[in-house]
Amino acid sequence: MNEREHYLLKRRRKKITQKELSIAIGVSQAFISQYESGKKDMSEAKEIKYQKYINNSKN
Repeated sequence: MNEREHYLLKRRRKKITQKELSIAIGVSQAFISQYESGKKDMSEAKEIKYQKYINNSKN
């Protein structure tokens, strides 16, 4: 399992929606979908925000 898959599973376990995450980090829901499916890459700054949001979520 790579890091991207790890965070996808973690997001799902915490019941964080793609929409919620996209609003929090300033990208579209479609972009989150494409990123998580491996179709697009994210800038390092956005990826850090993505990971921090998932890690710090209380869900």
